Amino acid sequence: MPPAPPAGQRRTHRTGWIIGASVGAVAAIVAGVVIVGALGDDDPPTPDPTTTTSTEPDEGTPDDDVFATLSDECGAGDMQSCDDLYFAAPVDSLDETFGATCGTRTDGGNPGGCTADVGSSADLWDGCDAGDMQSCDDLYFDAPVDSLAEAFGATCGGRTDGSGAGECVAGLGA
Repeated sequence: MPPAPPAGQRRTHRTGWIIGASVGAVAAIVAGVVIVGALGDDDPPTPDPTTTTSTEPDEGTPDDDVFATLSDECGAGDMQSCDDLYFAAPVDSLDETFGATCGTRTDGGNPGGCTADVGSSADLWDGCDAGDMQSCDDLYFDAPVDSLAEAFGATCGGRTDGSGAGECVAGLGA
């Protein structure tokens, strides 16, 4: 049997304190893990593989149809459709670029300005671009003043420096 403590001192139970502190520490750790786990769950829920739902329609969207129509009209020479396509299409998309270049008729330096730059002269622009010098002369005279179309006609579709504006047939032949 252990000797009795000296008078005025109490006997301490270290084992009880150690066990109590250990249980408290474990409880604190468990509580911390539960709290962090509840707050830190940023993973989206896992979808159920037995159900199939889609937010994408099977046959394109109405916007796709609108873009296709505007693109077709722009390519056919409707400059308002080119402008509309440029403004409606997603940024940096092929549709936006096609509209900005007036259906590949310009370098896209004035996006959304096809109606002003080319106007109703798209057929003349296309003819001039293909080498029809009469179309180039007509384009020069019919296009809005100081427009890209006027400059394109004046240079006979980029074949001259523009000093003989309106004289493509005379200078280069038909």
